[in-house]
Amino acid sequence: MIRILFFLSALLPLQAFAEARSLASIEKTKELAEAVMTDVGNNAMLKGLALLKPYVMFSEAEFNAQMNNVSSQLPVMDQHYGKSLGYDFVSKELIGDTLVKYIFLQKFERHLMTWHFIFYKPKDKWLLNTFYFNDDSAALFLR
Repeated sequence: MIRILFFLSALLPLQAFAEARSLASIEKTKELAEAVMTDVGNNAMLKGLALLKPYVMFSEAEFNAQMNNVSSQLPVMDQHYGKSLGYDFVSKELIGDTLVKYIFLQKFERHLMTWHFIFYKPKDKWLLNTFYFNDDSAALFLR
């Protein structure tokens, strides 16, 4: 089965970190993740991912390179998975008052992908720490 992974890490230069937009509340983190998934579920993956651009902790060039990579994979995904049929919210996991992780399923005609969004609150604002997606649904059962 084709594996597609879009992984963006928090271990990036501090200059890029300083430019990332923050979110005022934990509710806003869920709203951002839901907005991305709404577009993704409507066959507009690049549009959905573009919503994250102001919040990522790396350079615009790195973000654009990742978007180009995803764009080149879309025809393969369409061929193997079929059209997107929407998404389901799976879970919200909190670790103290510092980390929150949301997991979603993107449903296709012939397969599914899992989407993960992790936000970090160092002080009083939330930052997008990591997001990624893949087709390893079996990992959800190992939680």
